[in-house]
Amino acid sequence: MAKPRATRVERVVMENVRVKTLVFDLELEAQPGQFIMLWLPGVDEKPFTLSYMPKVGVSVARVGTFTQRLHEINEGEMLGVRGPYGHGFRLLGEKVCMVAGGVGAAALAPLAETLKASGAKITTILGAKSASELLFERRFLACGEVSVCTDDGSKGKKALATTLFLELLERRDFDAVYACGPELMIYEVARLCEERGIKMQAAIERYMKCGIGICGSCVLDGYRVCVEGPVFDGKTLLRSEEFASVRREHSGRLVRI
Repeated sequence: MAKPRATRVERVVMENVRVKTLVFDLELEAQPGQFIMLWLPGVDEKPFTLSYMPKVGVSVARVGTFTQRLHEINEGEMLGVRGPYGHGFRLLGEKVCMVAGGVGAAALAPLAETLKASGAKITTILGAKSASELLFERRFLACGEVSVCTDDGSKGKKALATTLFLELLERRDFDAVYACGPELMIYEVARLCEERGIKMQAAIERYMKCGIGICGSCVLDGYRVCVEGPVFDGKTLLRSEEFASVRREHSGRLVRI
């Protein structure tokens, strides 16, 4: 585990209408699916999956005060970084399917590149609300076949990612499936894989404060997502009473998804 350090923003890339990537002057030994904690002095500290590696990059969707401040950062500015933390993806199979929903593509893009380098044949289902919010389509295309779907039909098929996944399962065989995106999407992917006996892993997102298993804010049915996750296998997620059902707010209160 890398020690906390200050790092310089080397490059800023606008990926789509909501997402900016910050690439740092920093390399880490990490697994796809792991995350780092970013600290803005006087603002807050938040977790972000590694969207580029080994040269560290994170892709940030603008959703609140902290992420808005990250979107305002310029090349050359300094941030605090600690990590990497958590368990990443296990590399399985020669015929692999990625199911990426929205910003979930950030966790899967480096995984696709890693598997491609190992010789795996990769098919990706890339979903978003609209064409303007698709993330890393070119990176996935460089790794294999890509099927695009959008909620509004502005690019690819007007459908949910899970609909395309089911259609794909009816004509293809896969050794392993990887997913990241909305929990309801992940749950359905896990269910379809369980029915067919396909190994499945997913990176999930839960509210997180410390990143090292102390605060308990990210607990999911007793699992600390920051330590035992953020990557879980499909069987574990399907056994969960909280996954795709309830989530914790910053106060710890459970609310329905």
